[in-house]
Amino acid sequence: MKFSFFKSIRTHLILLVLLSILPALGIILYSGFERQLNDKREAEKASARVLHDLAEDHENAVQSTRALLATLSRTPEVQNQNGPGCGKILADLLKQNPLYAQHCCSQSRRDGVCQRSALSRLQRTSSKILPGRGEVA
Repeated sequence: MKFSFFKSIRTHLILLVLLSILPALGIILYSGFERQLNDKREAEKASARVLHDLAEDHENAVQSTRALLATLSRTPEVQNQNGPGCGKILADLLKQNPLYAQHCCSQSRRDGVCQRSALSRLQRTSSKILPGRGEVA
């Protein structure tokens, strides 16, 4: 039994075209996978840089807050637990930097030394700066 399918010129040309397309198709697929892998590596590097910068900024914020608290702890108003004086200092601090809205002097978690009224009044007047902030405790 002879196969006449492989004897025609048309079949030979189709096979030749298909065989000539295969290397190009392989190169296209390989370069696509390689590019996808490269893009993934670049995204990982970029996210690592962002996370590193974020961690660095956080560490700087912690250090500056630590320095601020150390400085505040040396003021006579805080050392003598002078509520009105401490409230005035914190109100002035809040005017200068709204990021410190949650600071309050206290002897323990429940016993606040500073005057809430000065801070609460300031927060009500600066509600445009600090939307959604609760009362300082």
